[in-house]
Amino acid sequence: MNVLLSLAVFLIFTVALILLRSRWPMFPAQARYRMIAIACAVSLVVGICAAMKWGTVYPWLNASFYVAAMTSYEFFIIVLFTRLDPRWLTSIVGVVVIVPLLSASVFLPISGLLRKPTVTVDLGSRFFSEVLPWGTGGAQTSGTDLTIYYRPKGLLLMQREVLSSRYYGGQCNAWAAYAALQPDHRSAMMVCPSWPGQTAGPVHPGVWRFK
Repeated sequence: MNVLLSLAVFLIFTVALILLRSRWPMFPAQARYRMIAIACAVSLVVGICAAMKWGTVYPWLNASFYVAAMTSYEFFIIVLFTRLDPRWLTSIVGVVVIVPLLSASVFLPISGLLRKPTVTVDLGSRFFSEVLPWGTGGAQTSGTDLTIYYRPKGLLLMQREVLSSRYYGGQCNAWAAYAALQPDHRSAMMVCPSWPGQTAGPVHPGVWRFK
């Protein structure tokens, strides 16, 4: 993940919202209501999809939805909440609740906008696996997420996460992690191979049932 580029994306939207806040009274009432309605709809749809672990087959599109939801959150805080009286207090509270967005857990989804296309492996029976890299590049500070998705036949662009495991480069060869669907089609074996010369065996060489 390129931290600087992800931070730049976050800052661009934050600055845009600050400018929007300064001109908020100049917008017609109808335009303001529409922006509030759009922000509510985006937050609701993305929140429901995240809770049910549904997404699209395109990581960049999933990241775009995530950025839209994050921007909607900032919209409610920066543009609406900080305009309430007393403004000195609501502004302080607004900064406090936005600062946690600078954490790595927030930037990881944003990196989907900047990440190269990943290789998808067909496991059979409409199950697919992906290995998504994360981190700063060093073996001790990076790794991969091995995720299995199910793609319903009638929803060609949608998929649901059914199983996921995170591997660290310091414990195994995270970039060579793989999954194998089991005969019951309700579970899969997920394996992270050992590095050459590593004495420890593969990480999680077991069978895990789908959620």
